[in-house]
Amino acid sequence: MKQYLISLLTYFDPQVQNFFLTHRTSGLLNVALTLSFLGRFYTVMILAVFTILLFWQQQQKIFIVPFFLTIGGSSLTSFCLKFLTQRVRPFGSGYNEPFPSFPSGHATIAIALGGFLVYYLAQTLSPSLFKTVILTCLILLILGIGLSRLYLGVHYLSDVVVGYGIGGIWLLLGIYLSK
Repeated sequence: MKQYLISLLTYFDPQVQNFFLTHRTSGLLNVALTLSFLGRFYTVMILAVFTILLFWQQQQKIFIVPFFLTIGGSSLTSFCLKFLTQRVRPFGSGYNEPFPSFPSGHATIAIALGGFLVYYLAQTLSPSLFKTVILTCLILLILGIGLSRLYLGVHYLSDVVVGYGIGGIWLLLGIYLSK
């Protein structure tokens, strides 16, 4: 059963990898590198500190612990799974990464951090065109970070999907705790 689930999860990995490899251009490579930069550890830490300060300044301290748990739990889970699975990165990537491939830490943190911001802003902003634009941009950014990892060839589709799943589980826990 375990092998069947793994086979099902990884079935599309080679096709997606080949698609992005054959459609790689220098312009889109730069876009993908920029999006990928937003998921790097130091960038995420700066965004997380800024978000906590925002919660504090907006007198929304109820969100701080759930946010911290969402970010910390998803990052720790992703990091541990990388070293438990030791999955080798795809051949032909746009650049080298020091850690194993599975799951995508960028996808994990994109859904955890970006998803929590979407939740927070959806709860606190009054309905307006501005709110719709901000939420749409955040959702596109979350998707773009995962796509950038595929486009750069540093992850398989299954890495990104599972990363989104891990981040999503922690996000749901954080949302639950903030209520």
